[in-house]
Amino acid sequence: MLDYCKDQVLAARAASLKSDAVARLAATVVEGGADAVQAAWEASDAFREAWQAKARDVLARTAFKRQKLVARLKEAAHREEAEAAAVSAEARAAATASKKWEADREARVGTWRDFARGGGDKDMGGGRKKKRAGGAAAPAAGALPFGLSAPVASARPAGVAAVSAAVKPPPPKRARSGDD
Repeated sequence: MLDYCKDQVLAARAASLKSDAVARLAATVVEGGADAVQAAWEASDAFREAWQAKARDVLARTAFKRQKLVARLKEAAHREEAEAAAVSAEARAAATASKKWEADREARVGTWRDFARGGGDKDMGGGRKKKRAGGAAAPAAGALPFGLSAPVASARPAGVAAVSAAVKPPPPKRARSGDD
């Protein structure tokens, strides 16, 4: 981690010196060149302070990221626990409802059986119904169903009855299957 911070400080200084003419002139005047100037700067207190500040910053950012990650992991764990608790509560409720349904089944089926037998609560209109003594009356001879009356013969013109009996409609056409 400290080497990373040192490299970051050196890279920042190199970027700032890139456009600094005084630093380039000092590198040419000094006997060891740019390497000697760089070594002298690394031995100075300014470099040490910049390095320490960068290390503190990197460590603080790392600790903050770690705290955020731990908080997210705890939140995810709490969410999973809550979901598991909800699922188990739902399963318990479903099991209870199923047991209650089965317990009430005999009462429901018994009620249906009473109804099907014709028994039941007399206050609710249930109970056995009595059959009619005479049954349904047979229709009179020549009467039409549903209470309709037969047409009167004088209501038609004389020639219409003969024409309608002589003309028959054509038989319905059969649909061929598969030849469409």
